[in-house]
Amino acid sequence: MHHGNVFVAQVSDKDVSLQWSAVNHFFKASQAYLIYALLSPLTSHRSTTSRHVKAEP
Repeated sequence: MHHGNVFVAQVSDKDVSLQWSAVNHFFKASQAYLIYALLSPLTSHRSTTSRHVKAEP
């Protein structure tokens, strides 16, 4: 508890907000990348299968 208080006293609000915004931005970017990585194989597979079905007579 004492160490935490000392740490908070040494860090300014500006540094905390900058750090938090960087962490928040990183999480948003990684989340978007994960969603894209998960969805891109599905969408590409779906488009290729529909194309293949359309090509069939």
